[in-house]
Parts: sequence; structure tokens; C-alpha cells
Amino acid sequence: MNNTFDFNRFYLLVRRQWINFGKIYLISLAVVVGIIIAFYAFAVSDALEHMANWTQTLNFRIPLFLLLGLLFLTMMASNYFSDMGQKPKAIIELLIPASKLEKFLVSIVYTVLLAFASYILVFYIIDLSFVSYLRGITTSTTTYTNAEGTLVVIDNLAYLFKSELPKQFGYFVFLPFLFNSLFLLGSLAFRNFHYIKTAISLLVFIGCWIGIVVFIMERVTRDTIWVGGGFWQQEVNVLKAVCAVGVVLTLFFWSVSYLRLKEQEV
Repeated sequence: MNNTFDFNRFYLLVRRQWINFGKIYLISLAVVVGIIIAFYAFAVSDALEHMANWTQTLNFRIPLFLLLGLLFLTMMASNYFSDMGQKPKAIIELLIPASKLEKFLVSIVYTVLLAFASYILVFYIIDLSFVSYLRGITTSTTTYTNAEGTLVVIDNLAYLFKSELPKQFGYFVFLPFLFNSLFLLGSLAFRNFHYIKTAISLLVFIGCWIGIVVFIMERVTRDTIWVGGGFWQQEVNVLKAVCAVGVVLTLFFWSVSYLRLKEQEV
């Protein structure tokens, strides 16, 4: 099988992979939905019981959305090529009449596009349901007049996806894709315990990277004085650099994953 791309084969492979991966995906998504509902239900019931401040009650949403989302996406990526570590299943997967490029692109469809879209959708629906309930039983806005005499209205029960996020947040949108590329590579690089081994490797890499950066910065900046405003003293320039490096690393790890998949043999 050559490495050309054929849309008909690609479409058939997407349908075929749902038979194997669909069950794992649906079970994982159901667990995610259960966790989200549990957090919302506990927060709402606790607030109703103690008449707590609604703004503080919903503070858990953004951390939960980010952390649980990363966990879900990495679990999907880590499980997609897990069959490659089991010889009988690996033989079946490798004998599928589709090119390696098509197989890799299907993995992106399931572990990035489908997983990302479904996670955002279920979180949005759950948040919409609980916040709508709260807005129906209590006053959701606070009104006051500022020093200029202007009437200010604050929405204390804003929906998550209407909440204002720090402007720096946009520079880190690459993180889900970077983690996906790392754990997708881990599912091909390790024969078993893919998630644990990839997570440990990632922690070791991060630790080494931080140590090297701190060591270099100490050596470079020791006994020196900053004069004037430099390029790296502006936060936006640092964030742009971090984002650019993140995008490059994501593409690099995806490329390595594809090459690793090409090397797989029966």
C-alpha cells in the first residue's frame, strides 16, 4: 500500500475505526460528562444550602474545563494506537488496506477534531443547563452607580463561554494540540502502559527543560544589569515566542508520530 491519499479509502477507514475506537471514546466521554455534572451538582447544592456567593460558587468552572479537557484529550490520544503494542491486534491494524498517511489523519480526526468538539459541546450544554437553572431561581445581576454617575450592571451568573478570559489565554491555545501530539507519539513508542510512561517522560522532560533554562539564565544574567527596555522584557513578546515554540513542537511531534507509524511492520 503506497502512501498516497484517497478520500474514499479515508472515509471507509473513518467508519471502520469507529467500530474499534468508538466504544473507548463513548465510555471516556460518559465518564467526563459524569465528572462535570458531579462538580456542578455539588457546587449548586452547596450554594443553595448555604446561600453562598454565586460568583464564588462558579469559580471552579475554568480550572475544571482546562484540566479535565487536557486529561480527556490525552487519554484519547494515548489509547488510539495502543493496539500496536499487542502483536495479534497490531497485525490486523497494519493489514488494513489504507495508506499510513490515511491512518494517521484518521487518528487526528478522532483524537483532535472529534474529541475537542465533543468535549466543548458537552461542557457547554451542562454549563448552560445548570446556569440557566440558577438564573431562574435567583437574581443574576448586581446594579450600582459608579463615581461618574453611570449605571453599571454586573452579571454574577454569566455562562462560561460568555465569561471574559485574560488576554494572555489566547497565546496558550496550542497546549491541547501539543499534549495530543505527545501522547499520540507515546501510544506508538511504548508497547504497554502508554499513558503512564508518556506522562512520566513528559514530567522528566519538563523538569530537565526548566533546570537547563534556569541554569543558563543564571549564568547569562549573573553580575549583569538590565538597562532600558529589551525585547524580552515585554510580556507580549514572551507570550508570542512561547506560542510559536509550542506550535513548532506540536508539528514536530505529529511528524515524528507519522514517521513512527510508517516504521511499523507486521
